[in-house]
Amino acid sequence: MTRRKLTLLLAGATFISGFCLMTTAGCGRGQDRRKAKSVVHLRWFIAAILAFKDAEGSFPERIEDLEDWYAEGKGNAKMQAAFAELRAMGVSSFKGVLANPRTGSNPGYKYVRPTTEVFSDPVVLQLQGGEELGDKSAAYLDGTVR
Repeated sequence: MTRRKLTLLLAGATFISGFCLMTTAGCGRGQDRRKAKSVVHLRWFIAAILAFKDAEGSFPERIEDLEDWYAEGKGNAKMQAAFAELRAMGVSSFKGVLANPRTGSNPGYKYVRPTTEVFSDPVVLQLQGGEELGDKSAAYLDGTVR
């Protein structure tokens, strides 16, 4: 094999390897972005659930009971911050909040109505194809999202 052919072969292999590496890295970042967007949805859900409880005296029966809370000026500062982030992401309706950007499922969240105020219990779980995600990522009654 001539030196020129060898150089072209190595250059081509380097280009293909670099392209594959960049494509793989891009996919990881895309997944991270979708996961971060889903966290915003979860933060809004938990803030809305707690605001609903404060206003109504009990937890919502169903996740759909929160639909009227998806509006500007509703809830506390945390809820309004999450609302503003959702609007900035293009979520214009409550149906959009139910769609999970991480999994692509709609509905992409499952509400588990608390029976007590145990703050370590998950109240909103993420769904993919109607099934809970195996990583147990959820919003908890104490306001945390894991």
